[in-house]
Amino acid sequence: MCHRFNIYRGGVLIGYVGNDDQWPGEPFEPTAEFSKVEYLFKHERELTDKADQCLSDDKEQESEMWLEKADKVMDQIVGPGLRLEHPDGSYGFYCNTLAIFDGRVCWRGGLLTDESP
Repeated sequence: MCHRFNIYRGGVLIGYVGNDDQWPGEPFEPTAEFSKVEYLFKHERELTDKADQCLSDDKEQESEMWLEKADKVMDQIVGPGLRLEHPDGSYGFYCNTLAIFDGRVCWRGGLLTDESP
């Protein structure tokens, strides 16, 4: 794979992601370090899926409960800081959320600057 962006959690490289129409998105390629945090990403996805299922079953309150739990796991994921960085270091993105599943990376954030979180 042509590595387009490095994914860092804290100072640890956890994987690589290619471009999806100019934005990092897929495919995802993990490093060995990803195995140490993979359970967090899987658990967050499971909780989000439960919330989605509740919504489709018209169980809004139960869905909210699952989303709150998923948010707590996401807090653990992003706690050390997350960023997507071009391999030459010329630019990158900070992440407020980051989900990794089905070989894809879904994220929200913004362009890294000196004032980035």
